[in-house]
Amino acid sequence: IAAHEYSHGVVDATAALRYENQSGALHEHMADFFACMIDRDDWILGEDTVDRQKSDGGRDLSDPHNPRMNDPGPKTMAEYKNLPNTPQGDNGGVHVNSTIPSHAMYLCAAGPSGLGREKVEKIAYRAVSKYLTQYANFVDYRRAQISAAKDLFPNGNEAAVVAQSFDAVGIADGQETPP
Repeated sequence: IAAHEYSHGVVDATAALRYENQSGALHEHMADFFACMIDRDDWILGEDTVDRQKSDGGRDLSDPHNPRMNDPGPKTMAEYKNLPNTPQGDNGGVHVNSTIPSHAMYLCAAGPSGLGREKVEKIAYRAVSKYLTQYANFVDYRRAQISAAKDLFPNGNEAAVVAQSFDAVGIADGQETPP
């Protein structure tokens, strides 16, 4: 949880993502993702801080539908929750929808063609620090990840694996994402 909160500061100091709607969901996703890069035991956020009789953790990047999580969420864009940008609406779904890009990055690192955590964390950091702007949406994030993969690994298939991972969760280039 401390790594998650610290990662919010890194996101604020780099992309300065607005904490609302998809940019806010990306903010939450990046905090979850980098926390899982620090605590590499699994892909679950906060599992070491909960009463295991009640829950297995906060969010599971490997399985956002995991019913043992405190905050299960959507796995694909087909399940995207278009919520109001109010405190009651989770600022447009910043926590709820963060699991979609989180699952894409899990697939990128550990899926069938997974690149491994070492490569994917470098790609993710470059994307947030070099390509994203404060109102970035999920399609912008996909493009940033692909660009970062091409920058870091120009002769490999890393960019293709990133694209496949985002395709798998329904974040497709050229398609409109919900507001």
